Amino acid sequence: MTQTLILGTRIRAPFSKPMQGAMLLFLAFLSLPPLLHFCGDDGNIEAPKPDAGAQPIDAGNDAGLDAGNEDASAQMFGRVFFVEPMNGTNVRPPLHLVFGANDFTIEKAEGGTSTDRGHFHLIVGQDCLTPGTKMIADSEHKDFSNGETEVWLEANVGTVDLCLQAASGDHVTLEDFHKIRVEVVR
Repeated sequence: MTQTLILGTRIRAPFSKPMQGAMLLFLAFLSLPPLLHFCGDDGNIEAPKPDAGAQPIDAGNDAGLDAGNEDASAQMFGRVFFVEPMNGTNVRPPLHLVFGANDFTIEKAEGGTSTDRGHFHLIVGQDCLTPGTKMIADSEHKDFSNGETEVWLEANVGTVDLCLQAASGDHVTLEDFHKIRVEVVR
């Protein structure tokens, strides 16, 4: 007779090794809902809780990108934010960037000046645009006008500053932004 320890309970049954594996896989599947707590009821990704090694900074103000800035680390996430990566982390190229929003509906850019719905702009290696500025997409200014919430981005080794900015349907930047700095390593 085989003994298998599953989640702290001993099961005595003549299960074959493949059946034991299938049972463990099924029990692991049942534990997924608590792990999916980032998704809100409306399907939008909610702000992650920062851990001790990664600090959210600059969630809509101009405090700078100093990861050691205690005032900046105490700030909460704003209406738009990076889900991944967290500020101050080492990442390998290509960078996988995932964006999130709270109280801001992400949709295709189809004109309009609403401040509670729109799409994302990503500024790479430069400062965020002043709110009210119409963005022109180029190599440093990425426009996610189809409502995209993630991207794979090629980057050279070194420090990379990233600014995620909310934009209205007519590509005018709003006041909501989140800046992070990552270290690209090989």
